Amino acid sequence: MEASEFVKAIGSVNSMWSIAAFAIAAVLALANLLVRGSGPGAKRKAPISANLLWATVAVICIMGLAPIAANGFLETRRMNASSIYRVRVVALDEQNVPVSGAHVRTSVSGETTTTADGDAAISIPRGSMPADGKVTIFADKTSAFLHGNTEIRLADDLNPSVLIHLQRDTASGVSGRVEDPEGHPIEGALVSLPGGDSTRTSETGNFSLNAHAAAGQIVTIHAEKRGYEPADQSHPAAADAAVIVLNPEHRSKK
Repeated sequence: MEASEFVKAIGSVNSMWSIAAFAIAAVLALANLLVRGSGPGAKRKAPISANLLWATVAVICIMGLAPIAANGFLETRRMNASSIYRVRVVALDEQNVPVSGAHVRTSVSGETTTTADGDAAISIPRGSMPADGKVTIFADKTSAFLHGNTEIRLADDLNPSVLIHLQRDTASGVSGRVEDPEGHPIEGALVSLPGGDSTRTSETGNFSLNAHAAAGQIVTIHAEKRGYEPADQSHPAAADAAVIVLNPEHRSKK
């Protein structure tokens, strides 16, 4: 190949595959030059080092193979990033009964779904996952005060399954004040929850009880004291303070 043709060939290299083709052509040209330079009729005026030629061949081979290897690596990463996990979620309550209508979500994607007969499937793009592959899946049925979650490590299996046990939140309490119709605090009134805890009001008429209920769950508060009519009042757990008014007994008698 003439020098001008070789320069023209270099100018036409504009893609990964043409780089590889150029590298192959360059290797063949150098090999041909090496053979011609070492033949019996070869000129000895400008001897070419065989080591130098082979080193050049190695460099050109690396230059030609590097774009192909890089493209393969990037293509693999692209395909992995575009992969989607489809996780089957089974939601059960405290009695191991399938929970329908539970809202399912994850810690990494914005997709949500709802269980039917305790079963649901949610998609998680691999590209949205953290490096360690750990994802938390949540299931909630707020109307029944049921909540649960579990952690899963996603790897090669694109269709894994997880089991989530939903439990009632029973950590919330109720608080408030017992007073008379004029707004004066009633000290020593017995405040209780049917079948639950009880306490007596302080000097300021205040009380606080563990309701053993979920936040927002309606509980019945019972208050009584001698000389007053007892009262029952419904109130959501973990809400603002309840105000319970006790009427003196003589006011209710005509």
